[in-house]
Amino acid sequence: MMTIATLERLEGYRVVRELGRVRARGACPRHPLHKMMLGVRALLGVATLDAVSEAERARRVSLTGLAARATELGAHAVIGVRFRIGNLRDGGTQVVALGRAVLLDPPLSEEVFDDCVG
Repeated sequence: MMTIATLERLEGYRVVRELGRVRARGACPRHPLHKMMLGVRALLGVATLDAVSEAERARRVSLTGLAARATELGAHAVIGVRFRIGNLRDGGTQVVALGRAVLLDPPLSEEVFDDCVG
């Protein structure tokens, strides 16, 4: 399991080597009939929840991709993670996650940061 943190440093660990910047994109495009359904949902008061779930889905996809890229580099963790959120042309949601893949000393054990994202 890859540790992903928005922090620049993890207390009790030293960055031994920075392996490079990693980024990944998660997108949730919308179906052509989605706009019509949003209008109906807005009348029912659930349109905001729909947008949140789309953004959360896109965020999860971007974090999964970020972890995969960092693993390919042999990283122990991704630190300094930032998110860019935007809209697609079809009105869907896009989330880009960016961070630094690093080797740590001592290497992380999985149970130490189980409350972190990832």
